[in-house]
Amino acid sequence: LIKDSGFRVNRSSFLDLVTLLIKKEGHNGRAISKNSLVQQLLRARDNFGVLFVANKEGFGLGWVINKLQKTPPSRIPRIKNKEDLMSLLQTLLLQDLVSDLAYKKGIHLSSSFKRDIKTNYKNIIYNEYVSFLLNNVKKPDSSAVLQKYENSILKGLLLTPPRVVFSEIRVFDEGVALLLQKRIGEGVSFDELLLEYGGSVKEPLTQGKNNPLMDAAFSLNVGEISSLVYNKRSFSFLRVEAFLASEPALFEGVYSQLERELVLIKQETIKDSLFVSLLQKYPVVVDSSVVGF
Repeated sequence: LIKDSGFRVNRSSFLDLVTLLIKKEGHNGRAISKNSLVQQLLRARDNFGVLFVANKEGFGLGWVINKLQKTPPSRIPRIKNKEDLMSLLQTLLLQDLVSDLAYKKGIHLSSSFKRDIKTNYKNIIYNEYVSFLLNNVKKPDSSAVLQKYENSILKGLLLTPPRVVFSEIRVFDEGVALLLQKRIGEGVSFDELLLEYGGSVKEPLTQGKNNPLMDAAFSLNVGEISSLVYNKRSFSFLRVEAFLASEPALFEGVYSQLERELVLIKQETIKDSLFVSLLQKYPVVVDSSVVGF
């Protein structure tokens, strides 16, 4: 279809667009997002004439922008060179060519097409209406957020995880690390070694996944020194200084989280009660003689 349409780009305009999107804007080698792409085209629209011709018609940036705005981001191919841009233009054109051909062949008059259109139309209307309701849910009052916070605290929720405070000596040479291990084994003061090797006491940290330092620290007792710990091209020795127990999170620190949870609860309530509320607003009378009960 592309070939039959006589598709041909205006080389000058096409190369100018390549320069704008890829070279001038510094996007060479990187994907351009839909929003970024549309914004760049909008800014440049008045400086471009015909971009390509097909079926004896000229197409410019306005047509491209209109097509992109109607296309989901996931369906816009990555643009990192002039070949990708050419592919994008041909893909957008092909959509119109296929649509025109389908109408010429009367596909839109078939019963299956009409059925699909009706089904999709109802789904689109329903989904848009539900989205409208959900997006217009107001944020809860701060008193409601505070009440949820207090209830969560009473239930033992919203607690900060246990944390550990430890001193660390870190080196980046295995030979130095083995020497440190020997000196610790010989009873050299850890505090003395901290000063000698520039070690320090770390801020309280929580246990995380795939973190050898935290795994080692939480396996020790207060005052105990770890064995050699290898951690991403470095070598460490730890001494636990203290463990900090879980405690309630500060209200300010979890306010946004609780606010989102209350909004989600309201949204779920709207979705669950939508059918009933619509029946109350628009009473439906069922003719039992036709339905059969």
